[in-house]
Amino acid sequence: MLERSLAPVAFNEDTLSNVSLETLQSVLDSDAPKFISIGRFSPEKGHKRLLDAFEQYWKEHPDTWLIIIGGVGTLYEDAVAHAKSLAASDHIILIYSMQNPMPVLKNCDLFLLSSFYEGRPIVLMEAASLGLPLMACDVNGCHGFMTEYQGTLVDNSEEGILHGMQLFAEGKVQPVQIDFDRINAASAAQTEALIEDCTHISHSERTH
Repeated sequence: MLERSLAPVAFNEDTLSNVSLETLQSVLDSDAPKFISIGRFSPEKGHKRLLDAFEQYWKEHPDTWLIIIGGVGTLYEDAVAHAKSLAASDHIILIYSMQNPMPVLKNCDLFLLSSFYEGRPIVLMEAASLGLPLMACDVNGCHGFMTEYQGTLVDNSEEGILHGMQLFAEGKVQPVQIDFDRINAASAAQTEALIEDCTHISHSERTH
């Protein structure tokens, strides 16, 4: 993950974006606050309400940027059209199909998860591994992870998302408390134990 985040920011041949690669890089290199969300361009991800919440936040914090990156889904063009209708449109970056979003993620200041529902999104782990503060709507799949590692949970609504952004502005959204070395060591130990169990079972079957 860390290695991937050190690669140059790049678009694929099939990448769609409402800004050029040069503009994206300029924003990432700037000192302006940058919010990011990564997820499919599909209804459950709540991108419309994320855009609307950002519109309200941007009115008070006009130097802030919102970046949304999605790999699949059918609502990219809808998101672009909705973003264009907002006063904050010049501070919204939408990207469809980016093979390696980690260099972009690394250069942002807050990861937002605006989903109406989720499994346990791996992207939360990815953002946490890069040291980003995390904010997520309080839905199944996010609740356990965010509670265990002291992430910021907000109401599952546009108002909740806006409130989370405001908490960030007040310095109340911090990186999660997660020890990846300990987690990796525990996973390795569990794998080794499973292999030992399988080996023991196989040996028992051969001797009976």
